[in-house]
Amino acid sequence: MSRPLGKNQQNLIDSLKEHDFWYNGCGWVWDTHSNTQRILDSLVKRGLVTLGEETIGPRSLRKQVYRLADTEKT
Repeated sequence: MSRPLGKNQQNLIDSLKEHDFWYNGCGWVWDTHSNTQRILDSLVKRGLVTLGEETIGPRSLRKQVYRLADTEKT
């Protein structure tokens, strides 16, 4: 059995539900950019959030985009 989510982890998941994604520079953070990324990385390890790259134009790539996983376990 996995450990329950912490308060910050759950709040960040709720923010992802509202905003759809997060990347460094998208306009919202949880305390600081590094803290947001640290929490999101912990959620990636749990399989609740995905991390990937996204094409945003013919020649533009957005790296390290976090989104909710398809099968959310919360």
